[in-house]
Amino acid sequence: MATTRVIFNTVSKIKERAQKRARAEGTDLTGVLNQAMLLYAEGSFDPDDFLSKEDMLAIRRGLADVKAGRVDSQEEVFASLKL
Repeated sequence: MATTRVIFNTVSKIKERAQKRARAEGTDLTGVLNQAMLLYAEGSFDPDDFLSKEDMLAIRRGLADVKAGRVDSQEEVFASLKL
């Protein structure tokens, strides 16, 4: 497969953080960006699907609640709502 060079501008701090994370996960930034481009080209990746910081915080809080056992089952919720 032929390769090509892609050049674009980004914020230095973002690039450095992304490179650091990629290295920590055993890959490189080129691999991460190639995977993102492939998913986008296939229609599996939609930039409009990104979650906001508030969404991510809510998810993290929810996961922490689940891990700590601070959740009710569906049946308990329905019972408390008298449904």
